[in-house]
Amino acid sequence: MDKSKKGLLLSISLKHHRLKELDALRGIAALGVVLFHYTSWFNNKFTLNIHPPFLFWLGYCGVHLFFMISGFVIFMTLEKTKKPLDFVVSRFSRLYPAYWAVLLINLMLVNPIDPKQFLLNSTMITAWLNTKNIVPAFWTLNVELAFYIFMFTLFVTKTLKHIEAMGVLWLILMILNERLGTLFHIHIPWLIDKSLLLTYGNLFFAGILFYKIKFEGNSVQRNMCLVLCWLTQFLVAREYYPSPEMLALFFFIFYLFCYEKLGFLTNKFFLFFGSISYSLYLIHQNLGIKLLLFFDAQKTNFYLSLFIAMGSSILLAFLITILIEQPALKFIRTNYNRK
Repeated sequence: MDKSKKGLLLSISLKHHRLKELDALRGIAALGVVLFHYTSWFNNKFTLNIHPPFLFWLGYCGVHLFFMISGFVIFMTLEKTKKPLDFVVSRFSRLYPAYWAVLLINLMLVNPIDPKQFLLNSTMITAWLNTKNIVPAFWTLNVELAFYIFMFTLFVTKTLKHIEAMGVLWLILMILNERLGTLFHIHIPWLIDKSLLLTYGNLFFAGILFYKIKFEGNSVQRNMCLVLCWLTQFLVAREYYPSPEMLALFFFIFYLFCYEKLGFLTNKFFLFFGSISYSLYLIHQNLGIKLLLFFDAQKTNFYLSLFIAMGSSILLAFLITILIEQPALKFIRTNYNRK
């Protein structure tokens, strides 16, 4: 098949295939993170009257699933992007309106908030500004934004076509950084470390590889690169990573997705949570913990407390999605396209 026909088929596939499976996976990942924060993180962080009867530590791995999904989706977005500003507007409209809305809501949830901290948080680049996040879970947004900037740089410099070779070099740099630090106490400056994603880059690269497998075909080289991504996972900052079994499970899920075997996930339940996953991730932590602490002080049954905390977070996330996130996204992109 010549390149023109292959490109045409790819564009048709992307246009008519919404990739609902990824939406469902986002919803599952978001629910996992919420349960992690409301059980394990909550139990570990506070002195409680009533301890959670179960601890969902595996929910933390939802963050790593998010990173893999982002690798897939951002590369797909750039494949369809014609001008650099298109990508900037696309990501800005997706990220910032809901983020700013949740920051404002947190003015009522976190007291006191330093005005300078609030303003620095509004930039979403707190990692580079050495500023504490108002919502602890927002650390992942810094990682996501670093990935967007990294990929945008490759797009502008027209080197995105070499992403697979560059990805291998990326993994080697991650491993070298970890080995030099462990053996010789030599560390790459923290600004470069965070900008080049030397802790989580392998997860984003894995997502890119699965995009390549799905739309350009499988190969021995791509599978070997995925093995290297898996190995890198446990050579770099092991304490921040899921178990070998969980990462293998994520890879297996993505293989199923690439070969159209995840259709069973595209039900209304998971797709609903996928549609509100970003707002739910943003709002759930401080709101839910505030409610859980209030009910714990009253010695309320934990399952009832959990139900109310989750219900409140889901309801507010839904409202933020339909009243702020989606309208703002549509308004910004529509006006940009007109101009």
